[in-house]
Amino acid sequence: GNNSKKKAFTKKRSNTGSNPNGTVLIVEDEPDMRFYIKHMLEDYYTVIEAINGKDGFLKAKKYVPDLILSDVRMPEMDGLQLVTSLKEEQRTRHIPVILITVNEFEDLSLPEIGLKPDAYISKPFSREVLISRVQNMLSIKSQNNQIQDFEESLMLKNPDAFSKIITRNTKMKILFKEIEAIAA
Repeated sequence: GNNSKKKAFTKKRSNTGSNPNGTVLIVEDEPDMRFYIKHMLEDYYTVIEAINGKDGFLKAKKYVPDLILSDVRMPEMDGLQLVTSLKEEQRTRHIPVILITVNEFEDLSLPEIGLKPDAYISKPFSREVLISRVQNMLSIKSQNNQIQDFEESLMLKNPDAFSKIITRNTKMKILFKEIEAIAA
């Protein structure tokens, strides 16, 4: 038979302990919307709720979730301020953030500091779209973690080879920027 060892996306077995699929922090000031999102995700993920950006930032530092799903417009601290605070904090800067917007064409970048959330999702959205977006973001995070682990083990095993790779990567990044500049 098919003995594939691909990691399955599993439904949560119990409400106790951590979920194999990870933890999602929902930051949303509207109780109905927060409940709606939690209801869509709780079968698959451990869900933590926050009532605004300030509460979300405190809970992100306390629990260090695998992903944060945040509304943009909230009292106390909005979604963009939350992204800024999270990316400035050592403990939370690696956590991917998906911002929930009303309009997918809103410009939500923060050009003055060059910060952007990792992804957007615009209201209204279906369960399928939400779960797909969350799954994709967590998959990217997992791949980045694997690359980081590999780089760290390579650095310990062979520091010379590692520094040559880093130098080559830096040169390639500079070259790509030059190509982009010419193409623009």
